[in-house]
Amino acid sequence: METVIVGCPDTSLRRPAVSHLARPPQRATGQGGEMDSGCSACERGRVGTDPRGKEEQLMEVTFATTAFAPVVLGFFGLGTGYLIWGPQELFGFPRRDASVDRATGIWGIWMPGFCQFVTGVYLFVALTWLESLKQPVLYTAALAFSAYGIHWFAMGWNRYQGNDNRPDGLMSIAFTIISVLGVVVFFAAGAWPVGILFSGLTGVYISKFFSSFRIGARTAPPPTLNREATSEVPSGTLGASRAPVTSLINPGERALGFFHIVTGLWLMYLTFATTLDISLKFALPGG
Repeated sequence: METVIVGCPDTSLRRPAVSHLARPPQRATGQGGEMDSGCSACERGRVGTDPRGKEEQLMEVTFATTAFAPVVLGFFGLGTGYLIWGPQELFGFPRRDASVDRATGIWGIWMPGFCQFVTGVYLFVALTWLESLKQPVLYTAALAFSAYGIHWFAMGWNRYQGNDNRPDGLMSIAFTIISVLGVVVFFAAGAWPVGILFSGLTGVYISKFFSSFRIGARTAPPPTLNREATSEVPSGTLGASRAPVTSLINPGERALGFFHIVTGLWLMYLTFATTLDISLKFALPGG
């Protein structure tokens, strides 16, 4: 019969079993008051042996806890995207065409897309691997930033390519759920400024559903000046075949633009307040 020394990483060190009556247990202490394991490998310190027989020092790395979570990068990126897309949706400026769609698509990929994705990945790594962030509420922030960033990659690319946006309506169902989850978590945690942000995001994705499927949309009649100009074109000419210019009134898109602008301005305030609070120890509400 043989016994293995408990707590020793070297399981090859075995010795014959000895009765506890013949050899009473001894409690010896090593340096620093730590209990001696009785193993020569452990007594030499935290030393391991590689397959070639060379000793290598084992080192444990611990990261210091930080209060500098980079949430302002996500705030600013998303707010910039909202303030670019919102005026076009609410006021029709600039008027949408292929060139404008390519421009807004590029901005959507990089600012709300990339900035939020980087923030979300950083938060997840700091919470789960490095353990340099300890606040559990940041887990919800990591989920939101990562998911919102990835979906902005898709929305920006679809806008750039001129793709059909009806699938965005189905996407908005899932992101409405995440937004409501953020409202519940952050208001319960006492972080009311972020709770207000997620309330705005909830409005964004509910509006996105109606906007994508054009629920309640109607075609507006052409302006009077346009009708008169068309009627003056002589019949039989090429110009007479042009139909009067009509526009589509989509209440869901107008509501989406409104929530984009309002939520974007709130994101700019959160960026401003949080940066001043961390950098200069200001005490602005929401910082």
